[in-house]
Amino acid sequence: MVIDNYPNSTWSNGPEIPPDAQYQIGWCYEQLEQWSDAIIAYQKVIDNYPNSTWGGGSSIPADAQSRIDWINENHPPS
Repeated sequence: MVIDNYPNSTWSNGPEIPPDAQYQIGWCYEQLEQWSDAIIAYQKVIDNYPNSTWGGGSSIPADAQSRIDWINENHPPS
């Protein structure tokens, strides 16, 4: 599956995944209802890219934290 290989992809700046791509990995896991994997992916954005922003200037890590909070509120671990 593409999502399984995506984290191993390389980019022009090396093997590091840009923060927006890491965020999208979390989003993909959400769409698959793989909540734990989504949280892990979003947490990587927060940990690895604390100062990253979207093109409009809003914080990518803040958005990732919002998604984590939503998952924890709506799909708590059983």
